[in-house]
Amino acid sequence: MIIGSAIKIESTTDIQGDSATISIYDPSGTAKVSGAAMNDIGSQTYQYIWQSLNTDAIGEYCVIVSVISGAYTAMSRENFALEGQC
Repeated sequence: MIIGSAIKIESTTDIQGDSATISIYDPSGTAKVSGAAMNDIGSQTYQYIWQSLNTDAIGEYCVIVSVISGAYTAMSRENFALEGQC
């Protein structure tokens, strides 16, 4: 992913949830997004588009997705790298 671009994040879970949220952390562990609602695009898949800024840190970002279905919560962790422009 290139700094300053929109980044589409999709997550597929084992359960069909009532709601899904996403948190994104930069390389220093600072939350860029915290508990934002994700879009349900069907087939137990959720999507969020995050607009990175030209001032965001270059490096490895951590994404935590939480999907809630009744009393159950499914969580996943993914990483992506944000790179500088040429």
